[in-house]
Amino acid sequence: MISRFTIWLFLSLFFVACNGKKTHEKKLKKLPQQRFLINMEHYFSDAEFEASFPVWFDDSVIRQHRIKRITRRVLPSKANENSLPKEIKEYEFDESGELVKMRVSQYYENMIVGDVTFNYVDIKDEMGYALVEIDDEKSLVEESGLYNYKLYKKEKYTEKYLVYLNETTGNYLFYMLNEKNWGSLSVDSILQPTPEDIIVFGNPLHPIKKYQVYNTVNESNVVNMEYMKNGDRILNISFEKYPFYTKRYITYDKNGYCAGYVDSTFSVERYLTRKVSSFSSDKNHLPLVLTHKKGQEGTEQFEKFEYAYYDE
Repeated sequence: MISRFTIWLFLSLFFVACNGKKTHEKKLKKLPQQRFLINMEHYFSDAEFEASFPVWFDDSVIRQHRIKRITRRVLPSKANENSLPKEIKEYEFDESGELVKMRVSQYYENMIVGDVTFNYVDIKDEMGYALVEIDDEKSLVEESGLYNYKLYKKEKYTEKYLVYLNETTGNYLFYMLNEKNWGSLSVDSILQPTPEDIIVFGNPLHPIKKYQVYNTVNESNVVNMEYMKNGDRILNISFEKYPFYTKRYITYDKNGYCAGYVDSTFSVERYLTRKVSSFSSDKNHLPLVLTHKKGQEGTEQFEKFEYAYYDE
């Protein structure tokens, strides 16, 4: 039986979320909608590991600034900006802004413990999918720490849905394109998913909801994305992995550029913690440092971004 407290908590969170969304969206309507280097609905989450969908950056910003390479250095927790990295990601682009190579290197006490390079052999298709090859498949085994990266094979495109096959597990990634087919019965009758398959409402460029399902209606590992009604600017993302629930609000500065994000995490019946992540950017609004500040104790973690340009 559900307790009165649980019902009260659920209703309280619901009303707070609704009011928070309305206030957040109302403020953003007054701001210009600017292009930002990073697509926040695809980065700083599990979507980073979807190697077959290189849609993490805005191609137009890459082209505008003639960016040749982006290097992201993730530093250990409780480190300062000059500490040795625990992970380095390097992204290389052609002059049209297309990603051609991504290298991921992981370190432990300044020794490399995992390294893999993804080579994009063709440009993205209209849905953001790209054929990718890796230099060394042994780099993706569990011991390397890089086994979370997923490679997909394009199986089928229809007017209603897209189908991709996970090359490692054999499970499917489905995209349901039309909102009229987003009901649980429609999903089951059209796709017949297993509990291991992943279902996404929307398309790879503009996802709305991502989840897994069993017994037709029971959902798990749910991710919801909400956007501005009058554009494609992301408002918030919620991550549900029982017994935890995280609500992420994307923040914007007074000029309309992304300023970072705030994650608030709850358990089934209580608030746990909050993490505030803030960008420091250059004069072109390209991020230089991302500072994560977690909890009341103020523990900070840093990520640094460096750029190489075609004009250099």
